[in-house]
Amino acid sequence: MGGRRWYDPAARDEDLRRVERYYSSRGFFSARATDDAVTDTRRGRAVDVRLRIDEGRPTQVVAIEVRGLEPLPEALRRAVTSHLPLRAGRRFDYGAYDAGKSLLCGRLKARGYAYAKCEGRVTVDRDQRAARVGYRIVPGPLVRMGRTKFIGASRLPLDKLDHAIAWKEGDQFRPEAIARTRARLFHHQVFATVEIILPEEPTALAPITIQVTPTQRRELRLGAGVGVDQRWQEVHLFSRWAWRNFLGGLRDLEVRLQPKFVTIPTAWAVERRGFAGKGELQLTQPDLWASGITAFGMFSYELGLQEGYRYHGPRLQLGADRTFWRDRLRGGLSWNFQYLRFFEVTTFDAFDNPLGVGIDGSTPYRLAWIEPFLQLDWRDDLIDPRTGLFAELRVELGLPPLGGRFSYFKVTPDLRGYVPLGTKRLVLALRAMFSQLLALDDGVAGGPEESSPVTRRIWFGGATSHRAFGYRRLSPQVVETKQVRRPDGVTETVETGRLIPVGGDSALLLSAELRLRTFKIFEHWLQVITFLDAGDVVQEFDALALNALHLGLGTGLQYQTPIGSLGLATGLRLNRQRAGRTTAGRPLDPDPHDAFAFHLTLGGAF
Repeated sequence: MGGRRWYDPAARDEDLRRVERYYSSRGFFSARATDDAVTDTRRGRAVDVRLRIDEGRPTQVVAIEVRGLEPLPEALRRAVTSHLPLRAGRRFDYGAYDAGKSLLCGRLKARGYAYAKCEGRVTVDRDQRAARVGYRIVPGPLVRMGRTKFIGASRLPLDKLDHAIAWKEGDQFRPEAIARTRARLFHHQVFATVEIILPEEPTALAPITIQVTPTQRRELRLGAGVGVDQRWQEVHLFSRWAWRNFLGGLRDLEVRLQPKFVTIPTAWAVERRGFAGKGELQLTQPDLWASGITAFGMFSYELGLQEGYRYHGPRLQLGADRTFWRDRLRGGLSWNFQYLRFFEVTTFDAFDNPLGVGIDGSTPYRLAWIEPFLQLDWRDDLIDPRTGLFAELRVELGLPPLGGRFSYFKVTPDLRGYVPLGTKRLVLALRAMFSQLLALDDGVAGGPEESSPVTRRIWFGGATSHRAFGYRRLSPQVVETKQVRRPDGVTETVETGRLIPVGGDSALLLSAELRLRTFKIFEHWLQVITFLDAGDVVQEFDALALNALHLGLGTGLQYQTPIGSLGLATGLRLNRQRAGRTTAGRPLDPDPHDAFAFHLTLGGAF
């Protein structure tokens, strides 16, 4: 498997011993190499090495004894010793035996015994093929948290840092509280290292030392990247300048710039292209007035390019959020204001320009809404979850008194679950998301009645939603038209053949994905994924049919990195590729001639 190597008899002998040790660690203590053949091939230029192993009968575990827990309550003893990896009557396995030691100590520490230690011993009777396993535990005292002090944070506001501590003096020791405090401190982005230290000598009331190393207060990061999709390709630059602890109070000031050049659909078959990008200025204040609330304000200016139009304009966002329930639950509210001007707008022959009001380039597009949200995050890892649950509910309410010209309501529940299948290397990931957008008035002058704001509509397609479609292509579509002057001087409207997605007001997405960790490259996992996506985006809720969802089957690779997963995926559409038109002139199905879609992105689907 590893390729050809120079033959070394000494290395062969070490390999024999290594194979026997491997079998012994799995309970085959009598395993021996019964045949060791070295065959000369290719006239002395190479040899084939063949090993034949006699496993022998396996050694069974006849007894497991756990000592040292006698002073503890009976209920606690049962909880700590239940369902150990190694059990009597089964074949001995050193990995399971060693995991049992870690599990016993981990359970005790989770119940407040911070100094718990566990030793083990295995007695093997080779003749009887029997193994007796013994664990000896020293639980130590039940520990409560004493005074907490910081070392290395003299220039930072200690009152704000104290509010990040997830325990109070006198609370029982919990490893989960230690991990939560470390995560909160790192979240402030002012520390390079955080180490939480208990006294070396066991004590029932343990003073805690939090030793930190501050990071640079000012930081500049630069980067570049590409995004490749079936109908969207871009090259972008990225820069971020941050000032940590800006004017004290752990405030964070960030300036972000991301210019890019976009081609639609591809660089070699251009239908629309141009520069785009966004600039952002954000100020964040954690622990506002010692309440645990994080407040923020962001001003941005965006130059955007979509298939049906281009736009530019500012956006202002003011908001606050807070975590609850051991940081598993997060809720917040924001006010958003957007002012845009559209240009290079595509024209259509049907639906009175269904892109909506304000898209004719003369009427400014002013939108304001409030957005409350609630998140429940019970995943074991934020970047690459292997087990757990994530649920989110977002609501948007746009009203003229908030500063905009649209009255609308939008609700988006999103549920995700992760289930390991026997091992955490193989995980089944599931997702269900629904979104509904409702116009609350009869439209605005210059657009169709009951028109929803185009920038808040719903599109699926791409690496983060329905992967059998290109970026934003799963959507109600219309046929582009243009004005052509005939030889006789008469101007007429003709269709170009291009299908332009205009977004929908109702959407449903169901996804199932198998993720298999194969091997590591530079300490990070390479995953093989197989997925099935089902979904649809329609203009009205009544048109959303569970028995007529767009189905897509695909596969891909994901390489996990500290900042996310680099993904390459391709999806195949399984149904709904009709090329005709409805009685109103719309395409029956989006992109009927595109059976495949491929995506190269940073970040997984969910």
